Amino acid sequence: MKRRTFIGTAALLGLPAGKLAGELLFPGRALSQTGVVSQTPTGRGNPVIVSTWNFAGASEAASDALSRGASPLDAVEAGIRVTEADPANTSVGIGGYPDRDGHLTLDASIMDGSGKCGSVVFMEGVDHPISIARLVMEKSPHVMLAGEGAARFAEENGYTVRKELTAGARKAHEEWLKSSEYRPKPLGRENHDTLGMLVLKDGKMAGGCSTRSLPRASPARSAASRRPPGDR
Repeated sequence: MKRRTFIGTAALLGLPAGKLAGELLFPGRALSQTGVVSQTPTGRGNPVIVSTWNFAGASEAASDALSRGASPLDAVEAGIRVTEADPANTSVGIGGYPDRDGHLTLDASIMDGSGKCGSVVFMEGVDHPISIARLVMEKSPHVMLAGEGAARFAEENGYTVRKELTAGARKAHEEWLKSSEYRPKPLGRENHDTLGMLVLKDGKMAGGCSTRSLPRASPARSAASRRPPGDR
Protein backbone atom coordinates (compact mmCIF):
# COMPACT_ATOMS: atom_id res chain seq x y z
CA MET A 1 0.00 0.00 0.00
CA LYS A 2 1.27 3.47 -0.84
CA ARG A 3 1.97 5.74 2.12
CA ARG A 4 -0.54 8.36 0.93
CA THR A 5 -3.29 5.72 0.53
CA PHE A 6 -2.47 4.25 3.93
CA ILE A 7 -2.65 7.60 5.74
CA GLY A 8 -5.79 8.56 3.87
CA THR A 9 -7.51 5.31 4.87
CA ALA A 10 -6.59 5.84 8.52
CA ALA A 11 -7.85 9.43 8.43
CA LEU A 12 -11.14 8.43 6.79
CA LEU A 13 -11.74 5.87 9.52
CA GLY A 14 -10.82 8.34 12.25
CA LEU A 15 -8.02 6.05 13.47
CA PRO A 16 -4.42 6.88 14.33
CA ALA A 17 -2.25 5.54 11.53
CA GLY A 18 -0.27 3.45 14.01
CA LYS A 19 -3.37 1.50 15.01
CA LEU A 20 -4.25 0.73 11.43
CA ALA A 21 -0.65 -0.31 10.84
CA GLY A 22 -0.97 -2.79 13.69
CA GLU A 23 -4.02 -4.26 11.98
CA LEU A 24 -2.19 -4.61 8.69
CA LEU A 25 0.44 -6.68 10.48
CA PHE A 26 -1.99 -8.54 12.74
CA PRO A 27 -5.44 -8.80 11.08
CA GLY A 28 -8.36 -9.04 13.50
CA ARG A 29 -6.43 -7.82 16.55
CA ALA A 30 -8.45 -5.56 18.85
CA LEU A 31 -7.63 -1.87 18.42
CA SER A 32 -7.27 -0.87 22.07
CA GLN A 33 -10.85 -0.55 23.33
CA THR A 34 -12.15 1.12 20.17
CA GLY A 35 -12.71 -1.64 17.65
CA VAL A 36 -11.39 -4.25 15.26
CA VAL A 37 -10.66 -4.31 11.57
CA SER A 38 -11.81 -7.66 10.21
CA GLN A 39 -10.70 -7.10 6.62
CA THR A 40 -7.60 -5.04 5.94
CA PRO A 41 -6.77 -2.92 2.89
CA THR A 42 -4.04 -4.96 1.19
CA GLY A 43 -4.79 -3.42 -2.20
CA ARG A 44 -6.95 -0.90 -4.00
CA GLY A 45 -10.65 -1.52 -3.46
CA ASN A 46 -10.31 -4.08 -0.69
CA PRO A 47 -12.87 -3.59 2.10
CA VAL A 48 -12.29 -2.31 5.62
CA ILE A 49 -14.63 -3.07 8.53
CA VAL A 50 -14.33 -1.33 11.89
CA SER A 51 -16.60 -2.17 14.83
CA THR A 52 -16.57 -1.01 18.43
CA TRP A 53 -15.75 -3.26 21.33
CA ASN A 54 -15.65 -7.03 21.29
CA PHE A 55 -19.08 -8.04 19.99
CA ALA A 56 -18.61 -11.60 18.79
CA GLY A 57 -19.64 -12.24 15.22
CA ALA A 58 -20.57 -8.71 14.13
CA SER A 59 -17.52 -7.92 11.99
CA GLU A 60 -17.40 -11.49 10.72
CA ALA A 61 -21.01 -11.28 9.51
CA ALA A 62 -20.30 -7.97 7.77
CA SER A 63 -17.23 -9.54 6.15
CA ASP A 64 -19.25 -12.54 4.97
CA ALA A 65 -21.87 -10.22 3.47
CA LEU A 66 -19.20 -8.30 1.55
CA SER A 67 -17.69 -11.54 0.24
CA ARG A 68 -21.11 -12.33 -1.26
CA GLY A 69 -21.22 -8.99 -3.06
CA ALA A 70 -23.19 -6.95 -0.51
CA SER A 71 -22.94 -3.17 -0.41
CA PRO A 72 -21.35 -1.43 2.60
CA LEU A 73 -24.87 -0.54 3.81
CA ASP A 74 -26.00 -4.16 3.57
CA ALA A 75 -22.86 -5.28 5.41
CA VAL A 76 -23.39 -2.81 8.25
CA GLU A 77 -26.96 -4.01 8.72
CA ALA A 78 -25.95 -7.68 8.55
CA GLY A 79 -23.17 -7.25 11.09
CA ILE A 80 -25.19 -5.29 13.62
CA ARG A 81 -28.16 -7.67 13.34
CA VAL A 82 -25.96 -10.50 14.64
CA THR A 83 -25.32 -8.69 17.92
CA GLU A 84 -28.91 -7.48 18.22
CA ALA A 85 -30.12 -11.09 17.96
CA ASP A 86 -27.73 -12.50 20.59
CA PRO A 87 -29.73 -13.25 23.77
CA ALA A 88 -26.49 -13.69 25.71
CA ASN A 89 -25.48 -10.09 25.08
CA THR A 90 -26.90 -7.96 27.86
CA SER A 91 -25.91 -4.58 26.44
CA VAL A 92 -27.24 -4.47 22.85
CA GLY A 93 -30.39 -5.97 21.33
CA ILE A 94 -32.92 -8.48 22.61
CA GLY A 95 -30.80 -9.72 25.53
CA GLY A 96 -30.36 -6.24 26.99
CA TYR A 97 -31.18 -5.51 30.61
CA PRO A 98 -34.25 -3.30 31.07
CA ASP A 99 -34.61 0.10 32.71
CA ARG A 100 -35.92 0.46 36.27
CA ASP A 101 -39.53 0.04 35.09
CA GLY A 102 -38.75 -3.26 33.37
CA HIS A 103 -38.84 -1.91 29.83
CA LEU A 104 -36.15 -2.73 27.28
CA THR A 105 -36.10 0.19 24.86
CA LEU A 106 -33.78 0.14 21.88
CA ASP A 107 -32.16 2.75 19.65
CA ALA A 108 -30.38 2.46 16.30
CA SER A 109 -29.15 4.63 13.45
CA ILE A 110 -27.72 3.98 9.99
CA MET A 111 -26.19 6.14 7.26
CA ASP A 112 -24.92 5.54 3.74
CA GLY A 113 -22.12 7.28 1.91
CA SER A 114 -24.43 9.82 0.27
CA GLY A 115 -25.45 11.23 3.66
CA LYS A 116 -28.89 9.61 3.75
CA CYS A 117 -29.74 8.39 7.24
CA GLY A 118 -32.46 6.94 9.41
CA SER A 119 -32.89 6.18 13.10
CA VAL A 120 -35.23 4.89 15.79
CA VAL A 121 -35.17 5.68 19.50
CA PHE A 122 -37.02 4.46 22.61
CA MET A 123 -38.52 1.56 20.64
CA GLU A 124 -39.77 -1.56 22.40
CA GLY A 125 -40.38 -5.06 21.15
CA VAL A 126 -38.49 -5.22 17.84
CA ASP A 127 -35.57 -7.62 17.49
CA HIS A 128 -33.64 -5.61 14.90
CA PRO A 129 -33.79 -1.85 15.42
CA ILE A 130 -30.98 -1.37 12.87
CA SER A 131 -33.28 -2.75 10.17
CA ILE A 132 -36.11 -0.44 11.23
CA ALA A 133 -33.68 2.49 11.12
CA ARG A 134 -32.85 1.54 7.54
CA LEU A 135 -36.54 1.38 6.69
CA VAL A 136 -36.97 4.88 8.13
CA MET A 137 -34.18 6.04 5.83
CA GLU A 138 -35.49 4.30 2.71
CA LYS A 139 -39.27 4.22 3.11
CA SER A 140 -40.25 7.30 5.09
CA PRO A 141 -39.81 11.07 4.80
CA HIS A 142 -38.31 11.12 8.31
CA VAL A 143 -34.85 10.84 9.80
CA MET A 144 -36.01 9.58 13.22
CA LEU A 145 -39.03 7.78 14.66
CA ALA A 146 -39.53 7.28 18.39
CA GLY A 147 -41.37 5.05 20.84
CA GLU A 148 -44.74 3.63 19.85
CA GLY A 149 -44.61 5.40 16.51
CA ALA A 150 -41.39 3.56 15.64
CA ALA A 151 -42.91 0.23 16.72
CA ARG A 152 -46.04 0.87 14.66
CA PHE A 153 -43.89 1.69 11.65
CA ALA A 154 -42.05 -1.62 12.16
CA GLU A 155 -45.35 -3.55 12.27
CA GLU A 156 -46.57 -1.80 9.12
CA ASN A 157 -43.44 -3.08 7.41
CA GLY A 158 -43.89 -6.70 8.45
CA TYR A 159 -41.95 -6.88 11.72
CA THR A 160 -43.40 -8.59 14.79
CA VAL A 161 -43.53 -6.46 17.94
CA ARG A 162 -43.33 -8.39 21.22
CA LYS A 163 -42.46 -6.72 24.50
CA GLU A 164 -40.75 -9.64 26.20
CA LEU A 165 -37.46 -9.84 28.08
CA THR A 166 -35.13 -12.79 27.75
CA ALA A 167 -35.17 -15.18 30.71
CA GLY A 168 -31.80 -13.87 31.91
CA ALA A 169 -32.82 -10.21 31.72
CA ARG A 170 -36.14 -10.92 33.44
CA LYS A 171 -34.40 -12.78 36.26
CA ALA A 172 -31.88 -9.96 36.73
CA HIS A 173 -34.72 -7.41 36.90
CA GLU A 174 -36.64 -9.49 39.42
CA GLU A 175 -33.54 -9.65 41.61
CA TRP A 176 -33.13 -5.90 41.36
CA LEU A 177 -36.77 -5.31 42.37
CA LYS A 178 -36.01 -6.78 45.80
CA SER A 179 -34.11 -3.60 46.67
CA SER A 180 -35.13 -1.28 43.80
CA GLU A 181 -31.99 0.78 44.30
CA TYR A 182 -31.05 2.69 41.19
CA ARG A 183 -27.29 2.34 40.82
CA PRO A 184 -26.14 2.44 37.18
CA LYS A 185 -23.41 -0.02 36.37
CA PRO A 186 -20.05 1.39 35.26
CA LEU A 187 -19.20 0.35 31.72
CA GLY A 188 -16.87 -2.61 31.41
CA ARG A 189 -13.63 -2.53 29.46
CA GLU A 190 -14.47 -5.49 27.23
CA ASN A 191 -18.02 -4.56 26.27
CA HIS A 192 -19.97 -1.36 26.00
CA ASP A 193 -23.64 -0.53 25.76
CA THR A 194 -23.32 0.50 22.10
CA LEU A 195 -22.24 -1.26 18.91
CA GLY A 196 -20.97 1.05 16.18
CA MET A 197 -19.75 -0.15 12.78
CA LEU A 198 -18.17 1.43 9.70
CA VAL A 199 -17.69 -0.39 6.40
CA LEU A 200 -15.60 0.94 3.51
CA LYS A 201 -15.58 -0.77 0.11
CA ASP A 202 -14.59 0.53 -3.32
CA GLY A 203 -14.50 4.08 -2.02
CA LYS A 204 -18.02 3.87 -0.56
CA MET A 205 -18.74 3.96 3.16
CA ALA A 206 -21.71 3.20 5.41
CA GLY A 207 -22.11 3.23 9.16
CA GLY A 208 -24.53 2.14 11.83
CA CYS A 209 -25.07 2.04 15.57
CA SER A 210 -27.30 0.04 17.91
CA THR A 211 -27.83 0.47 21.64
CA ARG A 212 -30.40 0.23 24.44
CA SER A 213 -31.69 1.98 27.54
CA LEU A 214 -29.46 2.35 30.58
CA PRO A 215 -29.69 -0.69 32.88
CA ARG A 216 -30.90 -0.15 36.37
CA ALA A 217 -28.38 -1.47 38.86
CA SER A 218 -24.87 -2.05 40.10
CA PRO A 219 -23.51 -2.57 43.61
CA ALA A 220 -20.63 -0.25 42.71
CA ARG A 221 -22.37 2.97 43.82
CA SER A 222 -24.17 4.04 46.97
CA ALA A 223 -27.91 4.08 47.55
CA ALA A 224 -27.72 7.86 47.33
CA SER A 225 -27.67 7.48 43.54
CA ARG A 226 -31.41 6.82 43.36
CA ARG A 227 -33.03 8.68 40.48
CA PRO A 228 -36.57 9.15 39.20
CA PRO A 229 -37.90 7.21 36.21
CA GLY A 230 -36.75 8.18 32.75
CA ASP A 231 -33.24 6.77 33.16
CA ARG A 232 -31.96 6.79 29.60
